[in-house]
Amino acid sequence: MGRGVLIIEEMKTTNLPNNIADYDSSDCDYIKYWQTRQYEHEAEKMALSKLLPASGESMVDLGGGYGRLTPFYAPRFQEIRIVDTSEKHLKQAQVMFNSLGLKKVEVKKGDVCNLPFKSESQDTALMVRVMHHLRHPERVFAEIHRVLKPDGILVLEFPNKCHFRALIRNLLKVNLGFYFNIEPYEQPAAGEDGIFYNFHLRHIRHLLQETGFRIEKKLSVSNFRNPLLKRILPQNILLLMERIAQTLLTPLNFGPSIFLRCRKVYGHNILPSH
Repeated sequence: MGRGVLIIEEMKTTNLPNNIADYDSSDCDYIKYWQTRQYEHEAEKMALSKLLPASGESMVDLGGGYGRLTPFYAPRFQEIRIVDTSEKHLKQAQVMFNSLGLKKVEVKKGDVCNLPFKSESQDTALMVRVMHHLRHPERVFAEIHRVLKPDGILVLEFPNKCHFRALIRNLLKVNLGFYFNIEPYEQPAAGEDGIFYNFHLRHIRHLLQETGFRIEKKLSVSNFRNPLLKRILPQNILLLMERIAQTLLTPLNFGPSIFLRCRKVYGHNILPSH
């Protein structure tokens, strides 16, 4: 399995959108990007601590990039595989894994529509900060369903179309149909950074059901992702508020990110992956 050694295997990428941000560009420094988002990083770790299985044999991190979350979840799994489109990120990941002595992680270059795994071979799949690239995520859900074992777990994050600030903003514009339109919303400011879709929970729930998943738990995450709050409040206070909010505000779908734990429904007739 190439433990402790960089393995970059080419995979088909024909199903990926052609305007995804170029993470291999010399102008893209995703590690630096996350250095200024420590609150969001810790909030996501907090959510994963509640959603990921306590232990498992195999896990695949889809779009795992440079391995930002891997040191957190690595103790829970015997084998970990990261799939990402960016060769630069995967090389950065392997450097970090080697420095931390994480020899049970394998990295593969490829896309989430064509996973390089046998059917029913993985216990758990994780996909964080990927959905905003996907106009038709049901194709990816179907592929994840294929590679998960019976009763396998998918932990999924998606950008919340109807978070609190978006609802207030559209209410002030008297755009009352915003909440009831469950189609994905493409942010107009995406520009050269590529497409950025936000999703309605009802739309995601429908697609998951159609592709053979049952939602078991939901969390509202990064509930205080606000530049002013991050500037005036100490991080430990923000994270204390976040811990409380992930319980109290989840029924309101308050935050900009929604995390779901889903279970594969074995034998379900799923949508085609192409």
